Amino acid sequence: MRGRYGRLVPVILTLCGCVFVLTSWPAAQHELYLSVLWFCGLDKEPGELQRVYERLVRAEQRGHTLSFKLLQVLENLQNLTITSNNLTSINSSGKWQEPNAILPLLPVQPNALLYLPHLKQHQDSLKPVVHLGQKRSDVSLVFGIPTVRRQKHSYLVDTVSSLIFDLTTEQKNDIVIVIFVAETDVAFVSSVAESIQKNFPKEVESGLIEVISPSLYFYPDFNDLKETFGDTKERVKWRTKQNLDYSFLMLYAQHKGAYYVQLEDDIVAKSGYIDTIKKQVQQVITEEWLYLEFSQLGFIGKLFRATDLPRIVEFILMFHRDKPIDWLLDHILWVKVCNPEKDGVR
Repeated sequence: MRGRYGRLVPVILTLCGCVFVLTSWPAAQHELYLSVLWFCGLDKEPGELQRVYERLVRAEQRGHTLSFKLLQVLENLQNLTITSNNLTSINSSGKWQEPNAILPLLPVQPNALLYLPHLKQHQDSLKPVVHLGQKRSDVSLVFGIPTVRRQKHSYLVDTVSSLIFDLTTEQKNDIVIVIFVAETDVAFVSSVAESIQKNFPKEVESGLIEVISPSLYFYPDFNDLKETFGDTKERVKWRTKQNLDYSFLMLYAQHKGAYYVQLEDDIVAKSGYIDTIKKQVQQVITEEWLYLEFSQLGFIGKLFRATDLPRIVEFILMFHRDKPIDWLLDHILWVKVCNPEKDGVR
């Protein structure tokens, strides 16, 4: 990788001692119960109220269980369950799978129309235009590379070359590289597809490399964005579009493999990176985490479970106009695992 990006050094994300807020709920319930007893003058002889309380607790527990089962049934009815190829540990065939994977509660296809209302007139705009590809799926790793028109030189071919340079045949068969041309200029998109086809004909034919682009109607009008955090109008437009680009790419990649790695079109992969990623994943395969970090720069080099992508995309779309992608990722992490009652420094 060039100097301004540093190296792709694997760093496992530490959750800073954060715990789930919900762990304190039973204690809060008990304190509330004691307060009610004291207020009613029954703290000395709870009697029947104690038994009523216990029945209410058991009923509440059954209600939570039933609610969860109903959500799962709803997902099945909507054909939105996650397929088994999105699991995570290594099985005999070499695929990375995870035992006892938990289905996400959010739909696999986020409610994009709520956050992108302009798509109501063109609801098919969430479907990508596939220019190159063999519909490869059921792989261990999916690499997403968004690319846009650059004023000077494009490093896309160099980036892809570094990713496939020293891969074994087995590794090539177990990954897919998705290039997302985040432009609606048909001529430009076609030129990128032609360049990839010319430089990597075998990889395209085998299904290792895919090239997709968005619909002409996918992007909203960026002229009504509010300037925030001291950013110029152009900067706000750029970061908002970037949020949409990442979301589109993740939605396309979610069913193709077990893990998704976010890259950019101007990075250089370190030799042996597949083995490095595999090793790090295996070390934390039974632990709870939101993402693994293989670069300390922004959104580059972040690895996610494919089963988590729908929830992440939902969050990004919800606030895509408000903050940059790396800030939103920090917020997702905080909401998911941190306890606001703990020391804010942690």
